[in-house]
This record gives sequence, C-alpha cells and structure tokens, in this order.
Amino acid sequence: MAFLAELKVAGGGVGKLKSVPKEELRDRSHANTSLSGKDVLENEADRWKYFFNSGCEAWFTDIKEHTFRSTFVKLNREEASIIVDHWERRCRVVAAAESEGRNVDRELEELSSKAMEELEPLGKLLGKAIDEECAASAAGLAFVKLSTRSPKDSRKALAKAEVAYQQRLAAAPQEVREDDNERWKLLSEEVTRTGAVASGEEGLTLLLDSAR
Repeated sequence: MAFLAELKVAGGGVGKLKSVPKEELRDRSHANTSLSGKDVLENEADRWKYFFNSGCEAWFTDIKEHTFRSTFVKLNREEASIIVDHWERRCRVVAAAESEGRNVDRELEELSSKAMEELEPLGKLLGKAIDEECAASAAGLAFVKLSTRSPKDSRKALAKAEVAYQQRLAAAPQEVREDDNERWKLLSEEVTRTGAVASGEEGLTLLLDSAR
C-alpha cells in the first residue's frame, strides 16, 4: 500500500486532509440510473416478433419462384431439445475421450442411435418431405437444413467424401492429380454430393452429426 503512504505525506498527514461539507460532495461512484432505459419497452413484443420472424419461413414465399424447391418440416420444442441435448452429450463424450486418449466411435454411435429412436416421428415427417423433393429432383437427392444452416461439417459426410475423392483422384489423369485447382474441384464435388440425402434416416443422421 505504498500509494497510501505517499498520499499521507503529500497531505501532510491524514489528520490534515480537507473536510468537505456533505452538501458539497460530488460522489460519482454510483451508477447513473438516469441514463438507463426501461426494463421493458412499449414495443418490446413487436421487436421480439420482428426478430424471430426473420427466418426463411417468413420470406421464402416471396422468392419461391426464383429459388430452389423447398419443403418445410415443423420442429417442435421437444424435438429441438432432444437434438440440443444429443449434441451437448456428444461434446462431453468427445472431450472426455480426448483427455483420456481413447477411441470414442462406439459411444458416439450409441448416442446417435438413441437420439434417432427418440426422433422417430420427426424422421418420418422428414422422410416424407425428402421423398417429395427427391421425386422432383433430376439427381433423385435432396439437401437438409436446420433453419438456414446445412450440416456441411458432418464428420460422417466428410469421411464419405474423402473416400470418394481418393477413388476419383486415383483414377484421374496425371495432369489432374498434379493440378491443385482440379483436385479442389474434385473434392468440392464429393463434399457436395455426400451432403445430399435420399431418405429421412440419412437426413436426420447428418443433422445429428453437425454442430451447425
């Protein structure tokens, strides 16, 4: 507390510090509540409605004729909770396995199977929507998303893409194998292809395997 000693010396001793009358105190240590706003604004409900209605379901119909075909499947609160709980459990299992240096594949498959079973009604609805989209697709495949985000980070999809990429690269001409741009094109095509699904089970599997 050296600075206290310095203050004491500078002031000629604590006993000689100037006394300030109470009415002249200008203490600014407290929060200035006059600058704060109301806890609830008059249009709070409208603001919340505007924010949460900004998803694609609110504007998709306006651009429907100018974009890809899409079918929406309702996700209820209980199903959303199962998906979030599954991912949180998955993260804990992975973190524990990494710290212990053990293989985690079996545990992750068990978690996935449990979530798939709990989400069976959603899988059926999703499957019906995917069947409709696949029937209208020239490739017979469809992409799935939670809101506007697709499961591009699915490790299962990326693992399949890696295998397909290596097979195509091995069969490609030498000039392709030695060209960085050509290799990137091959990889991009396979990553896109493995992100497409043909059934509700495949779609749900990707969604449960994605942090997005």
